[in-house]
Amino acid sequence: MFSILQGTLLAALLPAAVLCAPQKRAAAAPTEPFELYAYGTKIGGMPMFFNKGLAFAGNPSKTADNDSYVEQVSFVTGDDDSWVASPVNKTAEWSGSTLFIPSKVSNDTRIGFLPPSNGGNSSIDTTGFSFYGNTVLRIEDDGTMDMLFTALVIDSETIQLYWNDTSSGQVPVTLRSVAPTSPPPSVPATPLQPATTTSPQRRS
Repeated sequence: MFSILQGTLLAALLPAAVLCAPQKRAAAAPTEPFELYAYGTKIGGMPMFFNKGLAFAGNPSKTADNDSYVEQVSFVTGDDDSWVASPVNKTAEWSGSTLFIPSKVSNDTRIGFLPPSNGGNSSIDTTGFSFYGNTVLRIEDDGTMDMLFTALVIDSETIQLYWNDTSSGQVPVTLRSVAPTSPPPSVPATPLQPATTTSPQRRS
């Protein structure tokens, strides 16, 4: 699955010359702070938001868990191309958390936020985030560029973000720093069936 997602998404969005040339940073990043939006088939630019330490996209005010821990996220760049998160519209205890994706040794494929007081561990990666234009990439130490974001439909206005996992019906998405020109439409229940989150499964 890694090669399928990587090949399809990167080939569609990046020039071949870029793919063949390992580099530390793909292109100039957008002006900071920046926000991220999820795009995909019938997913039209849902803003990323924080929900109890995990990354979702959609309308945070419509979540069943709506509280001070649920808020749209903005980012600034930290050390080693980490992305440090803060709430867009209010203060919150999680301000200063760092975006993470699961590492290759992790069984949990959900994307989330590492609290500022937590030093992390081998199951997550918090560095190497970058852009090609306005599109989010992660750059490995060897220069390999990955764009393996997927999303699980929770309801018509919410998706949960994963990394390199389609085992529960997740679909590929692209994260961009550009907001949609009009409010994103609701995610259709068909053909993307709403799903409740279950125990994360190991990626193939």
